[in-house]
Amino acid sequence: MNVLVVGLLLFAIAIAQLLIGGTRLLYSIPACSVLALAGLTAALWPRKIEFNARLSCLLSALAFGFYLLGRDWLSPVDYLARPDFIILAGSLIVYLTVALFLPRARWRLFVFWGLLLF
Repeated sequence: MNVLVVGLLLFAIAIAQLLIGGTRLLYSIPACSVLALAGLTAALWPRKIEFNARLSCLLSALAFGFYLLGRDWLSPVDYLARPDFIILAGSLIVYLTVALFLPRARWRLFVFWGLLLF
């Protein structure tokens, strides 16, 4: 299961980099779709859950992320806030997937080296 999730995460990052770096909303839709698939695969796969993330780090990242999502959602300039909203949601999916569903350092290193490679 971890191979599938890490593979989907790295594939989404590669798609985002190949399609203009995800700077335009139209080009970031395929990458965000694969990212959502990776998050759903990690969350819905039946397995024994190993929770190794520190609760304070997780809560502070979620609080800040949801604060920024709320600001983007309520922004008066919709065409500027929409890409930021989608990119931030994708970033939260990657963070939560890596923090909660990839408990071993080996899988996290695959994601790290994939980010550096792309």
